[in-house]
Amino acid sequence: METDKARGEYHAPDAGRTLLSDLGIRWLESRVVDPSSILRYETAYRLHVCPDFGHRQVRAIKPSHIQAWIGQLSEHFEPSTVVASLLVLQGILDLAVADDEIRKIQPNHRSSRRRFTRHLRFRYGPMRLFLA
Repeated sequence: METDKARGEYHAPDAGRTLLSDLGIRWLESRVVDPSSILRYETAYRLHVCPDFGHRQVRAIKPSHIQAWIGQLSEHFEPSTVVASLLVLQGILDLAVADDEIRKIQPNHRSSRRRFTRHLRFRYGPMRLFLA
């Protein structure tokens, strides 16, 4: 424990117990963007992110859960909806990292983004995706 503290890697045992829905509300309220963007974020959060992840503690969200969720979304929705929902989830998890709720940002792995981009290109043809 002392070594982890010295390296800045220590997380309290109760870290990550916050529900994603609580962080989601805080993240949405902290956005300083144009009205159309906030409407898109709120819609993606309300319709796609919160129903699947809102009831979970942030520490319980695994990369495999996110990958399965992306797959389910991409079966039913257009790429722009999937990307917007993923960016909202990523923003919320970025906030969790900043608040020391979790150690790393799950959906931000390069390999996950590459697989997701390839999946969309295969499914919908050539396109340009900008994933932050």
